[in-house]
Parts: sequence; C-alpha cells; structure tokens
Amino acid sequence: MRLSHRSYAVAFVAGLVLLLGACNGALDHGDSPNVVLSISQFPTIPPVTTTYDATIPGCVFTLPTGLTVTLKNQSKNSLAASPFSDVVIDSALVSYVWDDGRTEGKFVESDAGTIPTGGTGSVALTPILLRTLTADRAGHNANLYVTFHGKTIDNREIESLPGPPGGGVISIDSCVPTGG
Repeated sequence: MRLSHRSYAVAFVAGLVLLLGACNGALDHGDSPNVVLSISQFPTIPPVTTTYDATIPGCVFTLPTGLTVTLKNQSKNSLAASPFSDVVIDSALVSYVWDDGRTEGKFVESDAGTIPTGGTGSVALTPILLRTLTADRAGHNANLYVTFHGKTIDNREIESLPGPPGGGVISIDSCVPTGG
C-alpha cells in the first residue's frame, strides 16, 4: 500500500515538473508580456519634396508631417488585463532599404503613446529623419521598416512585430539646379 502511494506521488511530481517546464519555453518565457504588439494600420507616405537653393548651393528637403501609425495590443493569454498589460510606447527603430541597394538604420525615433490591452492606439511617426537625406538620395525610393518599443504598465519590455509587411515606401523628389 505504501508503495502505491509513493508511485502516485512520484507520478504527480513528475507531471507537475513537466507542466511547469512547458510554461517557460523560448517562445513565451515567464518574463515576457501577456500581450503582443503589432502594426495594424500604416499610412501612405507622401513624397519628400525638394527644391534647389542656389545660395547654399544645394537641395532643401521638406519632410512629410502629421503621419500616425495605428498599433494593436492583443492579449496572448488570460493574464492580460488592463491597465497592467497596457503598453506605453517610448521609441521606434526605423531602417531603410533604398532602390539602389543602400541600407541605412536603425535610427531611433522618440515616440509616445499608450495602447490599451485588447485595443488600438495611434502614435506619431516621422518616416525619415532629415539627417539621413543627402543630395545623392534625391530621386530615389526606399522601403522602410519600423519596430516600436515600449513597456507594459507592469514594467515588461515589449517590441512590436516588425512592420509594415513588405515595408512602407518613401520617395524623394529629384533635386535639379535651376538657372545659372
């Protein structure tokens, strides 16, 4: 009788160890947030306009403004609850792949916004930073890729799935010297 109780106890402990071990896999370890952050809507980006300024002499770039990206905060499990799994966005990493093969990035952009658990929210996005634009970029296009970073209210770091799928496209108008 004592042997059968011990067998049940050993089987129970072994099952418990296996069950707890399955909860901490590489895909979803215990320190990860209970939500997944993704880009649900990415804007069409107007072109960067250029004008030639003979007084510099060089190109003057005008960046598109007022763009926002909609992020979605989806629950991964039953532990996700507002406000603890709400995500506070603090930055975005932006990289570019130009049509001539040149790759640039990852540039950190400061963004801010709170995305509620199970909901969506918008954050501002500057699609290209002025410091990345040089005269040789005029007349080119680039695919840009963005990953948003932040923390949940319960202080777990999170980053969005990279997006948008296939990249957003940004084009730079040609800059042609005039007059002379």
